[in-house]
Amino acid sequence: MPPMEKMGSESKPKSEYPETKPAPEDVKPEDLAPETLKKEAPEKKSADGLWKKSYPRMALFISLAAVAGLIVSASALIFFGERSGRPFSQQETTPPALSLPQFHTINKGEGETAEITEPVFEVYTPDQAPDKTPESEKDKAPVKYPGKAAIIIDDLGCDMTMAKRILELDAKVTLSALPYCPFTTQIIDLAARKGFETMLHLPMEPNEYPRFNPGPGSLLTYMGPEELTELLLATLDSMPGIKGVNNHMGSRMTANSGHMDAIFSTLKDRGLFFIDSRTTSKSECRSSAIKADIRFGERDVFIDHVQSSEFIRKQLKLLVKIAIRRGSAIGIAHPHELTIAILEEEIPLIKRKIKLVSASELTHYHKRLAEK
Repeated sequence: MPPMEKMGSESKPKSEYPETKPAPEDVKPEDLAPETLKKEAPEKKSADGLWKKSYPRMALFISLAAVAGLIVSASALIFFGERSGRPFSQQETTPPALSLPQFHTINKGEGETAEITEPVFEVYTPDQAPDKTPESEKDKAPVKYPGKAAIIIDDLGCDMTMAKRILELDAKVTLSALPYCPFTTQIIDLAARKGFETMLHLPMEPNEYPRFNPGPGSLLTYMGPEELTELLLATLDSMPGIKGVNNHMGSRMTANSGHMDAIFSTLKDRGLFFIDSRTTSKSECRSSAIKADIRFGERDVFIDHVQSSEFIRKQLKLLVKIAIRRGSAIGIAHPHELTIAILEEEIPLIKRKIKLVSASELTHYHKRLAEK
């Protein structure tokens, strides 16, 4: 260890920085570079003075922190609410009030007219592609025999005149009626007498609920299994004679596997098939149908979600093309005047290429198919 230097009165500590030369007398202090200025000792401030000067800043900081906390809390509620399948603002313990659909003047059945509520037609969400259905590798192989197709007409029950026109079509289309409409049971009875198959078009909660109301008898995601089952049984009892069920709206409900398990368990007990309208690409219906071991099918083509003659004809050609390529296809249409007029023209041409059948003929026990 080197010897320590003597610290005498004359000795000065060595600085690691070069000494600054004193400024000439004729140079003003403000003209000097910052490093040549002598730093003044900071003024001693009292505690009261510091508090008075810092108070506005602290108040502003506390206010900003409170606002940030509210924003974070609201974001967390929205995020976790959506994760659960329903925003927290809509997680009621009791059914929310349903807004009534618009009124329409329609034929009452015997030449009279009346104002009655007509539920809104299907709602399509941004994540769906109405004219596309996922294909398996097996689906891509062409078949060697003429294909079959089923055309389901949804949303019946509020217009008897339109239902009678559909029952005059030269093909066994399938009629799917909404529950609790003025003419639902009459349409089911008339269809049975003419040899047409009927279904329950079961209202289910869409992503847009409650802005869009699926109608009376709606199954909603806030309901527990017992309430779902009780409501579904009451709806089925109100429509004797139906052979199966498909969903009306339901983009939120059909994406919930737990709810669909409960619904399909009830359908199995009643011996009914289910056809997924596929109003969302996130549907869990197929997996729930396999678990419940019920007859199941899926919509391949929405025929008339765009109301133009050119589009509807194009979709009917697509239905035929899929039926020929895969062996079967299911299309869904609605009781629009334009749609029925085009079906009256196109059905004779379609029957030259494929066979039109009832919807039940294109449903299968997918669990048993997978086991083979």
